[in-house]
This record gives sequence, structure tokens and C-alpha cells, in this order.
Amino acid sequence: MQSVQCNDANSWLGFLGEDRPIKAAMRAYGRFFAEGQIISSGSLRLVRTHSTPHEISLTPPRLSRNAHMLSMVIQCAGRTEMRVGNHGWALSPGDWCVNGINENCHLSHCGETEHLVVTIPKSALQLDEARIARLGRRHFAGNQGLSRLMCDMAMGQFREAPYMGTQAANASSACLLGLMRSVLSEEATASARGHARGELVEAIKDFIGHNLTNAMLSIDVIARELGYSKRYLHMAFSQGMPGTTISDHILNERLLACEQDLLYFSGAARPVSEIGQAWGFVDPAHFSRVFRNRYGVPPSVYRARHRKAG
Repeated sequence: MQSVQCNDANSWLGFLGEDRPIKAAMRAYGRFFAEGQIISSGSLRLVRTHSTPHEISLTPPRLSRNAHMLSMVIQCAGRTEMRVGNHGWALSPGDWCVNGINENCHLSHCGETEHLVVTIPKSALQLDEARIARLGRRHFAGNQGLSRLMCDMAMGQFREAPYMGTQAANASSACLLGLMRSVLSEEATASARGHARGELVEAIKDFIGHNLTNAMLSIDVIARELGYSKRYLHMAFSQGMPGTTISDHILNERLLACEQDLLYFSGAARPVSEIGQAWGFVDPAHFSRVFRNRYGVPPSVYRARHRKAG
């Protein structure tokens, strides 16, 4: 493990690996101090940093150590405001972003901050430069799902690497690299299609709303039609609709549609089972059971009670 303590921007950039010509401007809030440790593990380079409040601006020609390398920056403590080109965001603990594109970059470290920077070969990600560039213009939440697992594994890799032999380090690095490849590939695909996660959630809800009558509607159908993996759809939906799964949403919308037919439409003259089938409930017993779980009584009783009340 290599360790260093720095009191100026040039030394700090040198430690981080910015060994090619770069134009940097730095302003510290008070006396600047930073420290870090570097560990090489397999094909990965992991850097844990701690620094006092400061701002730093980086200008092309080179923002990354080498043209063929890319860094994933995980916010471990504190808050960092970051702007790449015309895109800006704030990183809170657990968030992460990608660094390795040729655009002006400005970072404002608000208070003392800690980061873990994982540097990997771009070729290992199997992504073209356009997708990598899109990844570098946004940030990501690492608070749940595969993204959380990736961040936790990266921090575990840094912590445990000094105690591993070469074979173990290579094996664990390969596992981490596989996770990073999966997460970044799906995020890049979403960015390429112009779907931020909020927009993707709305696309999922819109597709469900237009296909409620299809008894075969499922996460498999939605994933195939929208062009995403089921895992990615689940992750995006759980972040946009906390506590609700896609299957929950389909069921909720179907039950609401059935309730409306039972109460307000000409459904009063239709058999209850037919109403259920019209909204995708193929099995009348299943329809009666889930309706009772939601409204406290079977659909026939629910309709009769409200007809009398009306």
C-alpha cells in the first residue's frame, strides 16, 4: 500500500495519478490538507482519499491518467458538488459517478470528504466512448440493489486486499469488475435511450396502464417491450416508487379498474367474474381473494353494499 499526505494541489493531483499535462486551479477553504492510500488489486487500482474543504477545476487536454482508463468515484463521507461540462450534481455518502472524459470538470468538496476511487481499463467494460461519455455526465445512487452491492464490494476489496495473496486478489478483483461491468452497461443503455430513471418509471407505468386488460402482462413482457433487463426495471421502479414493486403496481391498477366497473360503470349488470377477466384476472377465485384482501369483502358483496348505499 502506498500512502501520502499533501498540502497543495500539484502534489495531490500527482498522487491521484494525473501525471500528464493538465491545467488545474484550486482554492482551499482555510489550510488545505489531504491524505490517501493506493492499493493495486488484479487489474484494479483503488484509492481511498480524505481531504479538507476545497474547490478544484480541471481542464483538458487530460482529465484521466491515461486515455484507456476510467475511474468510478464513490462518495464515502461528506458532500461533493460536481460539474462536468454543463451537467452538475451533488454526491452524498453512497452515491457514485464516473470520471474519465475530456470535458472541463469542477469539484467543490463541502466540508471534509472521503472518497474511494476505483480505476479500471475501459476495455474491460466493453462500452464504446459515446456511452462512457454519457455515464460521465451524471451521478448514481448506490443505496440499494446491485449498485449497493458493487459499492460495498469495492470498499471491502480496498479493506481486505492487503491480506490477500495474488491469486485471491485477482479472483476478487474479477468479481468486482464483473459487477461494475453489469451496472455500468445497464446505466449506459438507459442513458443512450434517453431514459433517466424517473422517466423510465413513468414509461413502465404508462405501458402497464395501456396493457392492463392483457392477462399475460408481467415484468417479462415489460422488459421485452421496453428493452431492459428485469433486474434493471425492478431497481429503477423501486427507487422511483419506494415500497412498491412492478407486480404490486399491476395488481393495484387492476383492482382499481375493477372497483370502478363495480361501482360506476354498467358492470352492475355483468357477472363479477367477467369484470375480473376483463382486467386480466383469469381465475375468478384468485380475483375474489385479492379483492377481498384489499377491500375487506368479496367483489360481489362490495358491489351489493354500494348499490344499496347509492
